[in-house]
Amino acid sequence: MDKYIESSIKARKDAIFNTYSVTDEGILKKIDDTFGEIEKLGAECKDVSDFEAKFATSPLNQKYMDIFMELAQAQATANVAGSFAKQAAVGAATNAVRGAVTNATHGAVPTSRAAAHQKVMDVARDIPGVGEAMSIKQHVDFFGRFKKKKD
Repeated sequence: MDKYIESSIKARKDAIFNTYSVTDEGILKKIDDTFGEIEKLGAECKDVSDFEAKFATSPLNQKYMDIFMELAQAQATANVAGSFAKQAAVGAATNAVRGAVTNATHGAVPTSRAAAHQKVMDVARDIPGVGEAMSIKQHVDFFGRFKKKKD
């Protein structure tokens, strides 16, 4: 398998385990099964651009996003803060996915990287709670630019 495809897959897996402490055996099995399928897709692709394009339109992309949503919901349920925790978890998942896509597609042709990134963001916006979290983050980022910097 192409080293950039391996890197892309690893970045996605790291996004899950760097965001959440996963101990539930059922979820761990679902992650292993999903990544087995993703690795199979990666082995069938000629390069990372091909992989990212196929992954973005594949049902595997939704399976990957479903894992994040399941983990986000589990974390929100376990947290006393409830709704706020769910938004924070969804925001963290969104940022992790955005980072994984950006890092994974770094070696791709710029137009392919941008197209793959945009496809993932479009899909993520349609997931309940994620679109709102992404919108809030955009506002925070925008208004954060106006903060005075300390010397």
